[in-house]
Amino acid sequence: YRQYCTRRLRRLYKTLGLKHGRGRFKQAPFPGNFADARFILVPLVRAERAWSYGVQLKSDNANATAPNPRWRHHAIQRFAKAVTWAKKLEAVCKVHCDPQTQLDAECYCALLEGTWLLEKEMWAEARAKLVRCRKLCEHLGTASDKAHASIYREQIQEIEPMLRECKYNLGDSYEDGEETQASKAEPRAKDAKDSLSGLSYRGHDLVIPSEKIKAKLLKCLEMVSSLKDEPDSMTGSSVIEKYGELSVEFGEVLKDIHADMMSEGADGETVQWRMLEAFAREVSICMNIERNLVLLRNHLSKLDEIEE
Repeated sequence: YRQYCTRRLRRLYKTLGLKHGRGRFKQAPFPGNFADARFILVPLVRAERAWSYGVQLKSDNANATAPNPRWRHHAIQRFAKAVTWAKKLEAVCKVHCDPQTQLDAECYCALLEGTWLLEKEMWAEARAKLVRCRKLCEHLGTASDKAHASIYREQIQEIEPMLRECKYNLGDSYEDGEETQASKAEPRAKDAKDSLSGLSYRGHDLVIPSEKIKAKLLKCLEMVSSLKDEPDSMTGSSVIEKYGELSVEFGEVLKDIHADMMSEGADGETVQWRMLEAFAREVSICMNIERNLVLLRNHLSKLDEIEE
């Protein structure tokens, strides 16, 4: 993988014109403004190359007959270089990328920095970075579609053994500090105008941080109430039409919730956003199931009429 990163980096340098001269090496400065999105790949590939080299040295040292302190020191240096380029990537993304990419870059930087500190046996600092990475993964997984959410869940599973190692070496109970306590805290309505008329979800008051989302969600709930008035009198075509409109409305609400979650970042009201997203998604799924049941009941009634 390190060799692939080297070849990939060389192709990027050649394509983007970041050549370092012939003979005496003189590194080309990274541009502050650029139109080609491939410039963002340069710090990413350099971080990946340094990280993969550190992993290779660590693996070779583990498989050696006797541990080599020089290899371990070299591996730590490579991890430090990976962190340097990851921070460069995060800084570039904050200027040129959308909120989701910025959170991805921050999560990536926290992961590499946590790995580096873990190798240096700085357990408390490593745990803080890994907890931050896990929180960002949870936030991004909630605000992403199913395909991307599975990637973040896998990343969380990979972080857990490193957190357990930190716990073991710190010799204390496995608590993640204030961030975990905040994530476990019950969401409460800050203001009466933020609540949905006393509406709650699984015993918790819902908080709507955005007035735009509040209006759309109220509209969806009104449509749900109108559909539940006389579902038996609707024909197949009317069921598909009305429930289809409701599904589109809920899709727009979820899209707005995810966009606002990305804009707020992982340091905002994450618990309230997760509860709101879960509420909207659950109601949407329930209405889709109800649509299928209504259609099935209509088909069964038609079959009964034919048999009679």
